[in-house]
Amino acid sequence: MAKCPHCDKPFLSPVKYEPMVVGTSSQPQLNGIAYVCPLCDAILGVQLDPLALNQELANEIEQRLSQH
Repeated sequence: MAKCPHCDKPFLSPVKYEPMVVGTSSQPQLNGIAYVCPLCDAILGVQLDPLALNQELANEIEQRLSQH
């Protein structure tokens, strides 16, 4: 059973996730996801969205292949 480090309550339900933008004004903006406690909505972690990264890579490959 997982336990939220913010509200200190155990939970059985899956962690929620929310889309977000990761980066700063001087860096490229990337799609990310935030993992959120299902009880108190505290952010438990953030990472780059692997599905969005795969799609961006596929689009880039397709674009470069069509140029040749």
